[in-house]
Amino acid sequence: LMPARQPRQPPGAAFNAVNVFLHHPVAGHIVEGLHWTLLCLAAGLVAPFVLAYKCVRAIRAAMAGELELAETERGRFGIFISGCDSGFGKTAALSLEGRGYTVFAGCLTPEGGAALREAAAGGERLVPVALDVTKDASVDAAVAAVDEWLGGGGRRALLSVVCNAGLAAGGPIDWLAMSDFESNINVNFYGVIRLTKALLPALKRTAAMRRAGGEGAPPQPRFVINSSIAGKLPVAYLSPYSTSKHACDTYAACLRMELQHFGIGVTTVLASFHKTPLIVAADGTFRGADYVRKTWDRMAASKQAEYGEAVLECLEYSSDALLIDFAWDPLRVNEALVRAATTLSPPEAEVYCGCDSRYVMQALPRLPAFLSEWVVERYLNWYGHRAGVKPAAVEEQLKQLAGARDSKEKTL
Repeated sequence: LMPARQPRQPPGAAFNAVNVFLHHPVAGHIVEGLHWTLLCLAAGLVAPFVLAYKCVRAIRAAMAGELELAETERGRFGIFISGCDSGFGKTAALSLEGRGYTVFAGCLTPEGGAALREAAAGGERLVPVALDVTKDASVDAAVAAVDEWLGGGGRRALLSVVCNAGLAAGGPIDWLAMSDFESNINVNFYGVIRLTKALLPALKRTAAMRRAGGEGAPPQPRFVINSSIAGKLPVAYLSPYSTSKHACDTYAACLRMELQHFGIGVTTVLASFHKTPLIVAADGTFRGADYVRKTWDRMAASKQAEYGEAVLECLEYSSDALLIDFAWDPLRVNEALVRAATTLSPPEAEVYCGCDSRYVMQALPRLPAFLSEWVVERYLNWYGHRAGVKPAAVEEQLKQLAGARDSKEKTL
């Protein structure tokens, strides 16, 4: 089917000369400046078309109304959700069960499963399953429960898999342990890979039923990956979480491109800070300072002395103030997850939740790194910059250097 391969030559001398010129330490900066200028001008030209596209989408959405399966049809479609002990996963599981779908709710702890079942008030279509996304055996057992249900007849099909399980570690990189990065990567990235690969065969069967058509053909099956806007731009002082979410977002994009030929969609939900148990304690207090303090308390005394209490206090204050001002109502994320898991429209590639995520942070990664990183770091540690606080070791060295200069000037 493929034509015979023709021998190809690498880029010639002319292309290599252009490449060398573009990397010149002087000319390269000028060309890059021209490049960004042209991009900004092009953005202005494209803007009217983007506005027109969004207006058309809004009109279609208003005319179509709620695009979802009829209530009488929903029970034969299963939706699998991980991370249902609390937060987004628990809320989404209860919402979807209330709408009539059969929901397999993955819970890390038996207590989480029991609380979920109690909250569902005996909902027959809610099936809590033990799930640790970091362990193959646990994921395989959960998939077996889904396969057993699918084999029960009645043209049952798995409609959606919502990868929601996640955790976070916070503090400067110098304060964090390797275990912080490993735990975040294991859950937020490897856990997503493990779950999507395990349930992909079930979604492929749903896609095959859809292609076959006929009465009762299912909607387009899809993965819904609840990531974070922290996966779109680097978030200082939250590096284990942000790093793992960058990997998760890239994986979701690769999965989306590769599965389109099977007719399987992949939607990435990119939320900013929202009031879930991850950042709000049971008593209603915000946990930003708790994450920082927990990391500080386990550091060696020498490391604490290097930074000083002033740095700790600034990070604690900045973290809590940021969450108080910009932690949104989680209901918007729940709506996004439910809609992405059930809509009859083609699944969207990415869904942004939170005003800052949709209108500020979405734009920042498109700016030059020196500018976007300047904004992000000052946004997250605004109080430290306002107070002019530096690590204690740096402050001490600056004092010594200033004293040495003063002594030298007096001598002269």
